[in-house]
Amino acid sequence: MALPVSEFLSIGKGVTVLLGSGGKTALMQTLARELPGRVLLCTTYYFFPLPGTAFLSISDCTEEEEKDKLKMLLSENRVVCAGQIAGGGKLSRPFTSFDRLRELADYVLVEADDARGLPLKAHEHNEPVLPETADDTVLVIGASGFMKPVKEVVHHPGVFKLLTGCADDALAKPELVAKAYQNEHLAKKVLINQVESREALALSERFLNATDVAVTVGSLQKNAFKQYL
Repeated sequence: MALPVSEFLSIGKGVTVLLGSGGKTALMQTLARELPGRVLLCTTYYFFPLPGTAFLSISDCTEEEEKDKLKMLLSENRVVCAGQIAGGGKLSRPFTSFDRLRELADYVLVEADDARGLPLKAHEHNEPVLPETADDTVLVIGASGFMKPVKEVVHHPGVFKLLTGCADDALAKPELVAKAYQNEHLAKKVLINQVESREALALSERFLNATDVAVTVGSLQKNAFKQYL
């Protein structure tokens, strides 16, 4: 039986922040399904409530009122999405502080940025929007962006070029993506998602050879992973 990605990433109780691109929402959905106990899903940015998941959306209340409503909702549902109404069906960050949210649920999973659907991302100076409390951070990278033009597959390609020193017409080589990641210093755990072919695996191994951190490689769609130390 395949190990769940939550074990590969060693997701513990408390607040886990999800960054990057190429599968943050899929990772959040998978972790919510795998993790035992009560799970609270939220954002410091904007996100859509996960389909089929109970959610609390409030436009105007006090932190104490939101906390009481969340406590009741979590007593009736194992997984809950929470946040302020942001328009267009999206939620923004909850009123309640993350210090207090971690008292309500066993696991609090937080999306902290947006990649506009692109597989790779470089973060601007005001990104990610990190919560005041974070026990763990996971950076997601989409392997489908490797070896494609930076300007086509990277959110904020200008920032990527500054981080790596690459040319305007450069390809997103795995070594360049690793360099950008290391220069950002945003997370100690990396998940390379969308690895669904031998070619994608070979490109991911080039990323691994250019960094010295633990990286989990695999496919959230296929639920298949491997960890490299």
